[in-house]
Amino acid sequence: MCFRNKRHNGGFTLIELLVVIAIIGVLVGLLLPAVQQAREAARRASCVNKVKQLGVALHNYADANSAKFPAGTAWREPQSRGGTLLPGRTSWTISVMPFLEKTNLYDSIDPSQPPWHGGVGNWGALSVPAGSTHKYQEQVCPSDPDAATGVLLNSTNRIMADGGGSGNPNRSSGGRCYDVSLGPQACPTKPADCPSANSYCNVHGNWWYPNQAGSNRNGLELQSTPGVFNPMFNVQMPFKNITDGMSKTFLLLERRPEISHWSAMYASTFQGVTTAIKPNSASIDFTTSSGLGIRTTNNGASSLHAGGIFQACFADGAVSSLSDTIDFQVYNYLGNRLDGAVTPSSF
Repeated sequence: MCFRNKRHNGGFTLIELLVVIAIIGVLVGLLLPAVQQAREAARRASCVNKVKQLGVALHNYADANSAKFPAGTAWREPQSRGGTLLPGRTSWTISVMPFLEKTNLYDSIDPSQPPWHGGVGNWGALSVPAGSTHKYQEQVCPSDPDAATGVLLNSTNRIMADGGGSGNPNRSSGGRCYDVSLGPQACPTKPADCPSANSYCNVHGNWWYPNQAGSNRNGLELQSTPGVFNPMFNVQMPFKNITDGMSKTFLLLERRPEISHWSAMYASTFQGVTTAIKPNSASIDFTTSSGLGIRTTNNGASSLHAGGIFQACFADGAVSSLSDTIDFQVYNYLGNRLDGAVTPSSF
């Protein structure tokens, strides 16, 4: 009698299964970082595009207004010793709405009332109902999950429409990821990062300059507005006053709105990012987001992009992705519109 051996093809052995699992684990480990990098690259490209849109909108506004950029804030009139409050107190984020295809939203706002006007007025027009799409997507960086929500870094309250109290009704409107450049402005005291040499913020620390007694100051003086925008006063900067050159002067800078309630979407006081604070500064206070002193530590350029990258739009409309390792003095020269300093062709 002849016997034949039967071959068993039942499946993998335990060792074979472990080898396959190990190979899959290695492949996943290699693939996930690449996917994350690709996603961040896409988010950063979207971020660059949004900054570009805002830069174009600012230029379109200037084209329609005698080659002048809009005021960062229309909070106070600079030629008045008392700093007379203006009725509408709008911000640049509202001024450029018609140039961002937001005419319907702009037309729904009462220009005689501040953005936080209650009832069914500006508050109702500008706030974002729960669960709805944010009304200012151009201002929301896709790498910053807290920008649209308005949640502040200490999670104790939400970004307000103004630096005022917690009762401010526009807390649901989120914060500005891209804000106007103040240049090397002290705000309101000498910033922690203010460079000791050749530094505007060490020599001219008076951020309230247009409101001081004296001649009729219009906010265009270097002492009060070293950058293109003024943080407190209704100053519309003409192109002709950017004497260092449009391609060598910052117009917009990226920032994390959750680190300061002064970065609210429609805030009408203290608009802007100062270059006197290093980008992604180590002096950022991650324990609080409120109070005047926070302007001195948290109102610099910042972002959540990998590698310390942040976006900058220049006064000519060009957008660059800069690193927070940029030479700090060069960075401040780029913030100042008329210091006469020569900046390198690449930075």
